Amino acid sequence: MQSLSADGNMPQIAEGGMEHDVCFFDDAMTLLGGIVRLAQALRLSVPLLYGALVITVFRPWYLTHTALADGIFFVLVGLVALSWVVSLIRVVREAVLRLVRKG
Repeated sequence: MQSLSADGNMPQIAEGGMEHDVCFFDDAMTLLGGIVRLAQALRLSVPLLYGALVITVFRPWYLTHTALADGIFFVLVGLVALSWVVSLIRVVREAVLRLVRKG
């Protein structure tokens, strides 16, 4: 936040204004970084990137082909969910094989 000095000429930064903005920006970037890492860990990067691009860059196409664009998005999310199921099955199968080998 800026305010004028007593003579009205020189802008001055109000106390705590710039530091507060920098702190807020730093917190926002940290939160965004955490969200991106979570999306990567959950394998949601491709569906989220597709959604962001369709809504922003390809907006005219999206507005004329809404059903198709939404269908593509749901297929991408479905493939991610399928990959979760396959990973879960592999982990369970490996755990069962370890138990069988021990016993």
